[in-house]
Amino acid sequence: MSGFLKFALECLYRVRLAVRCNGFPNQRSHAKELGLTLATVRNFLTSKPVDYANFVAITTKLNLTQLTGGACRPPANLPILFL
Repeated sequence: MSGFLKFALECLYRVRLAVRCNGFPNQRSHAKELGLTLATVRNFLTSKPVDYANFVAITTKLNLTQLTGGACRPPANLPILFL
């Protein structure tokens, strides 16, 4: 399946937390592990469109299955501790 996908901005906190929780100290190591370019991983992590296959690969590796709708809204009392 071709096309481009991106996650909702409400999911940004969940995506960035998943990167850290899955043991990736930086974007470069995440890209290397997946066999993707650093630009692709950066685009994904900033909610820019990436190819469908890359989107699936990244979300699978990060154990992120729900990146749409209200499921990604952070709790009101969640402190933002990173970027």
